[in-house]
Amino acid sequence: MSRSSQRKFNFFQNFYFVVAGVRRYGKNYRAIAEVIGNKNESLVRSFFVTYRRRFKLDEVLAEYEKEHGVEAKPQREDVRNFSFLF
Repeated sequence: MSRSSQRKFNFFQNFYFVVAGVRRYGKNYRAIAEVIGNKNESLVRSFFVTYRRRFKLDEVLAEYEKEHGVEAKPQREDVRNFSFLF
């Protein structure tokens, strides 16, 4: 397998595990990392934050919160909007 093919495979494998982990554990990044085995909590959190919009991970999290009766937190406003300061 070529190096670029291996990277793509690893990315999609990690993506699958993170999505499955969010579906099962919500934002418990430590539990997700333990299931994956070769990643730590900060790497899982970083992956979630980096790809949450591109892969609609917030929707997956909302499904978890709906299933488990967890109250969803309101979405943070765009941090580039500083109009509230003036």
